[in-house]
Amino acid sequence: MTSFSEAKFRTCPPNFHEATLHSDTDWVEARWPSLPVDPGEAKRHVRYYQRLKQIMEGLKKHEDELNFFAMEMAAQRVVDGQWSPRGILNGLYGAASDYGRSIFKPSMWLTVVIIVSFAMLYFSSECQKLMSLTLACTDIPAGKALALSLTSAVGFLPLKKEIFGDLSGLSPMAHVWMGIETLLSFALLFLIGLALRNRFRMK
Repeated sequence: MTSFSEAKFRTCPPNFHEATLHSDTDWVEARWPSLPVDPGEAKRHVRYYQRLKQIMEGLKKHEDELNFFAMEMAAQRVVDGQWSPRGILNGLYGAASDYGRSIFKPSMWLTVVIIVSFAMLYFSSECQKLMSLTLACTDIPAGKALALSLTSAVGFLPLKKEIFGDLSGLSPMAHVWMGIETLLSFALLFLIGLALRNRFRMK
């Protein structure tokens, strides 16, 4: 067996290109180098983490494979530039789900999205035509705002139409917020599913 338990890699991850590792390789509490600032150095980190990830995949050590993938992605963001389009997406992926390792993070963000959407809907309005053909506009009741927020979180299901019927009386801002919530919730639910798949090692 090979043990790197509590090993400290201070400046660069180990280079295992053209090498093999024993199936009983231990990385428990190993300490990895901080992200480099220089993109050229970060590119070297990416290559070494890619090789480590590849080896762990071959050894069926799924947890270690995920950890090396996360470190590879973090280093890749330095290579791409933190504020480039790819770097921003990379950063959002890490912040929202810890690169597919966390169930708690996307669940927490989904809760935040539902609460914010509820608040925005609560302060929106809905209008109904009266017999005199005039519009009567009122604030959306708290219960209905919460129900709309919850159903918008699973907007890919036709729940809103079945529960509330015609929603044309809602203000344009309410429709905008429900659309935004549906898109964000879909992405977060996907990340939750991805984390569950990774947690239970499903392919």
